[in-house]
Amino acid sequence: MAAAMAVGVHDEEVVAPSLRKAVVDLNRARGSPRWTPAETAEVCVQVDIILEKRGICSSNAFRQKRDSMQFVQAWANACEFEWY
Repeated sequence: MAAAMAVGVHDEEVVAPSLRKAVVDLNRARGSPRWTPAETAEVCVQVDIILEKRGICSSNAFRQKRDSMQFVQAWANACEFEWY
């Protein structure tokens, strides 16, 4: 069930201009599911794509390396998201 919740981030769900805050807010808005590290990484990438379309870059390093799931998962781990 958590996987279904984590897939498909919609533009209107991303409110904060900060990547980390936008992911935290999205998780809370969806009822605080316990996303897996892989689900969290995918959500982070989707949120960053939405921010990029808006001309917002809150993490240049993330943007440059978001194609590397190893980097994205390490970045998400460093964020210490509360659902891990």
